[in-house]
Amino acid sequence: MASIDDDEELNIVKQKSDELESIYKRMEHIKRENLLFESWLIRNQANMNFKEDEPEMGRKGKNKKKELRKLTNDEKYEIANAESEALKKNIEDGRIRSDSILETLRAILEETDQAITEIRKDAFDF
Repeated sequence: MASIDDDEELNIVKQKSDELESIYKRMEHIKRENLLFESWLIRNQANMNFKEDEPEMGRKGKNKKKELRKLTNDEKYEIANAESEALKKNIEDGRIRSDSILETLRAILEETDQAITEIRKDAFDF
């Protein structure tokens, strides 16, 4: 009889472990969404009208609480695309700057090599 209880407890523990893992995965997904949304908000802060977020005044002058709303899948998609495009642009800008710096360093290296060659030639002629 004890083994049945142990099997039941083991099944319960397994079930709770699976539920906990599922909750953890959802939590990680929400964290990633929040980070993406926060990045988008920072990029678009100048374009946003924050008066919408201010509480409304009632007849008696008391603040009414505004309902929080979830983003729709379309809004999430638009935000993700905007952040993807911004990231691609940042990468391309970085690549262009890196190429420019690399060309400058190559030119400096070539000038240095020429100066070393001249110094060696002058030292040999001396």
